[in-house]
Amino acid sequence: MNARKSPVSYVHKNAMVLTCLLATCFSQVSAQDFTLTAKELKSFEGFYQMEQNPVAYLQFSVKENGLTAKQVWDGKEFFILPKSALEFYSRAEQYPVKFTRDKNGMVTQAVVFEKDVWKKVKQITPRKEVTLSPEKLRAYAGKYTFQFEPGKDAFLQITAKDGQLLLKELWSGNEITFKPTSELQFYNKDGSFPLKFTKNSTGTVTHVLAFNRDLWTKVKE
Repeated sequence: MNARKSPVSYVHKNAMVLTCLLATCFSQVSAQDFTLTAKELKSFEGFYQMEQNPVAYLQFSVKENGLTAKQVWDGKEFFILPKSALEFYSRAEQYPVKFTRDKNGMVTQAVVFEKDVWKKVKQITPRKEVTLSPEKLRAYAGKYTFQFEPGKDAFLQITAKDGQLLLKELWSGNEITFKPTSELQFYNKDGSFPLKFTKNSTGTVTHVLAFNRDLWTKVKE
């Protein structure tokens, strides 16, 4: 993998960070200094939706004297123990998960790794895929550019194939496919990497926002 940051490597990095975070943050520690009642633990149970990526969910459930966290997108489960009334952790790796309650004492969100916000929701909203015509998909095809470092252009090539979009990093050769959930939004298989396209007043695709972070400009060819 090229050392340069990229949307594909970024999502891989984020997926690995989240997996490593959960694997360590939710790993069982050998001793516990703080305990919660069964009722208190029960209040954390439920589904949590990632603020940055609304198609990603965690499910927290009570297990013994702690909680398990299930990554809904791949089914992996991890264990976490309380550090305080609202904080859970892995003593070995010291990755925090901090919950928030409202004025009525209801749990409203969890902050993972001190930055990733997961909002508690009543249920999962299934991601609905749509079918776009080959003509509409071809409108997104082309080369896109972005500068991870000032003065250094990076390029992506997007092509339409089999009802999907195929994104390729031109500097590394990495490829990833996306399915449409609307005329402007696409997601990869596990939902961890959103693409959001922008059109101008004439309906021409001008940009794509990768992972809600990097805005790539379509190159006129």
